[in-house]
Amino acid sequence: MLTYPLWCLGQLAIEDWGWTGLSKYGIQKYFNRSFILCAIAGVLMMRPRFGASGERFVSSNFERSSLVCVGLVLGTAAFAVLMAAGFGFSCIAPSGGRALVKVAGKALLAAVVVGYLEEWLFRKHFLNAICHRFGLSVGQVLLAVLFASVHFLKPVAPPAGLEVDGWVGFRLLPMVFHQYSNLTAILGGWLTLFALGMLLSRLAIGSGVIWPAVGVHVAVIFWNKVLSSQFAVQQCKPWFAGNFQTGLVPLMTLGVMAVWAAEAVRIHPAPKDSELRG
Repeated sequence: MLTYPLWCLGQLAIEDWGWTGLSKYGIQKYFNRSFILCAIAGVLMMRPRFGASGERFVSSNFERSSLVCVGLVLGTAAFAVLMAAGFGFSCIAPSGGRALVKVAGKALLAAVVVGYLEEWLFRKHFLNAICHRFGLSVGQVLLAVLFASVHFLKPVAPPAGLEVDGWVGFRLLPMVFHQYSNLTAILGGWLTLFALGMLLSRLAIGSGVIWPAVGVHVAVIFWNKVLSSQFAVQQCKPWFAGNFQTGLVPLMTLGVMAVWAAEAVRIHPAPKDSELRG
């Protein structure tokens, strides 16, 4: 939660030194990434405690890393369904976006880094620790709630004319929670994030490793960035709410993905020597 105010303090310090290199970047872009990095730092510092149950349910065994391809296929197929539904409901149209190669390169880098780090954090460490304490069923639900809640925090741009001083970040901090006052956003966006969190946990637990979940996460970030730069998603409620993440179609697509994920886990189950025990 201190990411926002500390970023503002850092920005002020940099500008006082005469260097404004960060001014073109907004806290909206880096809030969640900074939050995740802070959480990763916390996990590393508390590694002995997490390690007590770190390998019981899900591991990052590199020998099964080829399963990342399963996740990539699932995530790509999901966006194919989204695009087909979007064109079918006339909710998506080409936008004449930025250069595709440049966008794809940046999107791939962001997808790989963020996708792996988040799965390493949420599925390998948080999922193991929570399931060790509460059991598999309750643990998955609790982690999905945490996953959705963290990603639902969206800072807004500071209002025009706001006095900028050392406390500005603390005054703006309540704005991070603005989406929680919007019932439509909760029903459309938060529930979709919750369903995605459940799906990723189910893939990780069923396979015994984080790699299928990493693949889905990477594909979701990559295709969302690339397609959002090339196509405009209209407000077609209840099907789409102006983006690929919110609306009835994204939620139904995750339901279809859950069926595919169950089949993928059946074909690639956790090895016998690390089979899950609840």
